[in-house]
Amino acid sequence: MKARYIACSTIATVSLTSVLVTEAAAQVLYTAEQAVAGGVAYEQHCAECHLQTLVGSFEAPELAGQNFLSYWGGRSVEELMEAAISMPPGEEGSLDGAVYANIVAYLLERNGFPAGTAELIADATGTLEGSTGPRDTPAPPTRAAGPASTPNAGFGGRGGTSAGGTSTFNAVIDFRPVTDEELTSPDPGDWLMYRRTLDGQGYSPLDQVNRENVSDLRLAWVWAMDDGFNQPTPLVRGGVMYLTHPMNTIQALDAATGELLWEYRRTFPEGYRAGFSQLRSIAIYEDKIFVPTKDAWLVALDARTGEIAWETQIADYQQGYTNVAGPIIARGKVINGINGCGRFFEESCFITAHDAVTGEELWRTFTIARPGEFGDDTWGEIPFELRGGGDAWITGSYDPELDLIYWGTAQAKPWVPASRGMTTADAALYTNSTLAIDPEDGRIVWYRQHVPGEALDLDETFEQ
Repeated sequence: MKARYIACSTIATVSLTSVLVTEAAAQVLYTAEQAVAGGVAYEQHCAECHLQTLVGSFEAPELAGQNFLSYWGGRSVEELMEAAISMPPGEEGSLDGAVYANIVAYLLERNGFPAGTAELIADATGTLEGSTGPRDTPAPPTRAAGPASTPNAGFGGRGGTSAGGTSTFNAVIDFRPVTDEELTSPDPGDWLMYRRTLDGQGYSPLDQVNRENVSDLRLAWVWAMDDGFNQPTPLVRGGVMYLTHPMNTIQALDAATGELLWEYRRTFPEGYRAGFSQLRSIAIYEDKIFVPTKDAWLVALDARTGEIAWETQIADYQQGYTNVAGPIIARGKVINGINGCGRFFEESCFITAHDAVTGEELWRTFTIARPGEFGDDTWGEIPFELRGGGDAWITGSYDPELDLIYWGTAQAKPWVPASRGMTTADAALYTNSTLAIDPEDGRIVWYRQHVPGEALDLDETFEQ
């Protein structure tokens, strides 16, 4: 993934200034047709990391805007082309020179350089001058509605329709709603959350399989998973397994036979690309399955049929936000931590609580100290909009006796303090910390920062 970041940013940024601009006439030479073709190539080769809006994500820098122009304006094409040819690591020069040039033309157009009649060529010389300023970011595309549920529809590959929506084959007839008491003390045969119990132990008390008979186990059934990055934690309730696939496909299977009961496939905005396709966990409470989506929504599905009960937007995916970890349930609330906080926006990273019945957001707790609040001074002189990181990569836990949620946060971004204008003496709260949160109002009761100013991405708060 890191190699791809480097590749995309280098291809785009290097080629951006590979324009023929003479000192006498500061006009960028590329054609409008090249920019159109470059937009298509950008979607194929760069948008996964740098996003459709070119604002960048995680380690991938922004490719349009004043910061970009301030850095690359006036720099030599030769210097940038040299770096482009050396990327990506292990795949040097993997794109055709004309493709590089088209991508550059698209970026030039997005950064306010007017098109001309002469085509941009990969071995152009000169410097980048003459921008009238970056174009406004286009309005986010609307998310198309998926097809209506098709009960008893035929199988499509591994399950139902690949276009999106819900396919119900055999509804779960005898489903029993999950109660708060069962979350606190689950049946040994159920697995109701990420680590099975609210304290996150991840241990099953079942003892039917032991050292004496484990060698007698035989394959009962096989179920193929969708392609992509995946780290699923199947949930089990009353003999039904709820399984997560890459890109928010959720399936209900008969755990004894492997029979597919229903399937939900998320419908994404046109052109949407996810840097991380996996969702590590989902949650179950009462009669609903809760799914945080890759495009930063929270969806509640009927546990019996897979039909959508409600959905609510958590954040704007065009700003890089996504979901990787998965939620827990605490006091009737769906608690979820967001990801994709490598870019710089005033929202920063956060943990939210939602009403399990309606999806309404009840509170939002930021994992980056805000101006005027405790911890503000741990970011040096960095303004709030430039404080990145604090992602929630792993699902938290809940102590019902103390009535506290525990959630781990990742390091600040960029990883290296000097890259964000800080030193290791700047703690950068509340990154790299365990947060104890009041489930009633989201208040941070206490925190422990494991390694202040951490710069090595060592995941000290991996599980909580």
